[in-house]
Order: sequence, then structure tokens, then C-alpha cells
Amino acid sequence: MRSLRVMSIVKSFFLFVLCSVFSLVYAESSGLNLASSTQYRTYEVVKGEKGESQYEEAEKYRFQKDFKRAEKFYSKAAEMGFGMAHFRLGQMYATGRGSVRSLVEAHMHYNLSSYLGVTQGRSAMLVLEDQMTEDQIERAMRRAVNYRSRHDL
Repeated sequence: MRSLRVMSIVKSFFLFVLCSVFSLVYAESSGLNLASSTQYRTYEVVKGEKGESQYEEAEKYRFQKDFKRAEKFYSKAAEMGFGMAHFRLGQMYATGRGSVRSLVEAHMHYNLSSYLGVTQGRSAMLVLEDQMTEDQIERAMRRAVNYRSRHDL
């Protein structure tokens, strides 16, 4: 039983690191300066984009390691169709940071982020699928479709 728990923690950590690497690779390939004055920003936000202020607030809390508050603001930004917020929620659900670990929820948010144009969302979703059953993947896909219809995405 203890070895299963350790393996679960190791997998969660690996997934978190992998998603972080995808974020850094995306930032570098896009020419973003990660050493800007707003150090918590890891994604260039388009000024005036719907959900921008909520996403920026969430990033501030994530940088401060206040994951519960970050999740709250990411959720608000995600409901407005902000793709990077869905990606961050996917990371949080995949690792259990700020929320209960749920592969189905993580997959759903990675799927939605990919749908909204976040390129690393698709990669993270495919990596996550290796840890999921067919039933879990199917449920996550249905949840993503339902979410899109409920939020007009």
C-alpha cells in the first residue's frame, strides 16, 4: 500500500515537472522574457483579453504559493474562455496542488486549453492519458464537451 502511495507521488511530481518544462519551452520558443519585472508571469497576456485580470491575479497567488486562491482566480478566468487558465487548472488537478488530485478534471482542463489555442495543453493531455483508464478518458472528454457548451466556448 505504501509503495503505491509513493509511486503516485512520484508520478504526480513527474507530471508537474513535465508540465513546467512544457511551459518554459513554450515561453522560450515564443521569445518571452521570463526575467521581466513581473516575475510571476509565465505567459504573455494579451491586453484587454477576456479573463486577463483574473489570470494575472491567479499567477500572483501561484507565485506566492497560495494555491487555493490561485485556483479561485484561474477558475474565474477559465470560465471567461482564457486558455492558459485552463492549462494551469489542469496542472493543479494533475498534481493536487490547491485542489484534490483528479486526472479526469486535469484532462478536461488540458483539453479545453488545447481547444483554446494553448499548444502545451495537448502535449500535457497526451502524457496524462498514459496514467488513465479508457473510462476516465471518456468521462474527461464528455466533461470538456459539456463545459464548452455551458460556457459558450
